Amino acid sequence: MTTSQKKRIAVTIIIVLNLVVLFSVHYWRKNHQVTLEPHRPRGGIGGPAIEAFDKKTDRWIEDMKAESIEESFALLNDLYEYRYSKITEYSRLNSMSLNTHEKREERLYKYTVPQALSNRRFLKALEDLKKLSRSKCVKLLTQCIQDNLKEKIRLYELNTVSTVNEGTHRGNWVLYLGESEGGNDYYRSRRKPETDITQSGCRYGILSCVLLAGQLELGNEMRPVIEEVIRQAKKEYALYNSLGDDAQSFKYVVIKESLYNPSVLVTGTLCDRSWNAGLKKELANKGKLINRETVDYRARTTEYDWPAAEGWIKPEPFESKLPFRYYEKITDEEFNSAFP
Repeated sequence: MTTSQKKRIAVTIIIVLNLVVLFSVHYWRKNHQVTLEPHRPRGGIGGPAIEAFDKKTDRWIEDMKAESIEESFALLNDLYEYRYSKITEYSRLNSMSLNTHEKREERLYKYTVPQALSNRRFLKALEDLKKLSRSKCVKLLTQCIQDNLKEKIRLYELNTVSTVNEGTHRGNWVLYLGESEGGNDYYRSRRKPETDITQSGCRYGILSCVLLAGQLELGNEMRPVIEEVIRQAKKEYALYNSLGDDAQSFKYVVIKESLYNPSVLVTGTLCDRSWNAGLKKELANKGKLINRETVDYRARTTEYDWPAAEGWIKPEPFESKLPFRYYEKITDEEFNSAFP
């Protein structure tokens, strides 16, 4: 057999083998086709806007699925992820007075729970906590509160208290929330990583953890750190009340940044059955204890996302709904009764 004949045979063999491989791959794909399940049920009205919303939501969920619970807790102070807060409106100084409890309840306090439940990372933390041991829950919540509270107090003393001491709190003031960025292709809003956290960011992280603590009966282990938050909240509220009418815009900034929120702080006591048990019974009789359910963080939409808020998509859980309880419309008198 000549050399050229050997080459032709070798080439033929290679061609045949390639054809066999290609046919085998085609046969395997045809008979072993894997149908990928959708990320979540895709019911309701479609269209380009809904499809774009789904894609952005999926990307955010995939981000969070890859996070450890410690990473999730570290990002609870990113106020730009609390979608229901309408950050652009929140940051504008306006003429609405917050000088009475009724006005603060209507324009500030009542939005804290919706703000928390609009944040999928908050929902992830809630879901993750329910899978952990009691001691691990206490450690995570305590650490998150302490870290944010330490920074909140530092910024409060550096900016708020020093401004009053210097007598420069009169005139026009604007609430500074830090800078945000859209993320990759603007699939979610978030704080720019290179920017420093603000008092408002610390406030979100702390109050979110207080709400989370209220969902879990952890006994009195959480009580000391929640009492630390309450002491700082009272201090901030006292300074707010000490300011005169000639510092209205600064007062607006102080109360917007303040940890003082009677309903959320009383909700924190739910972590310990014996903490203010008598008052809790009284508040429950008044209908101020709300028991509801919320979707999990992988749901196609929360009730606060625009497709659900506008009635396009029904907010349904990806797996199961999560119970959520909190107090609402707690007055200053009831708050002082709980924490004299």
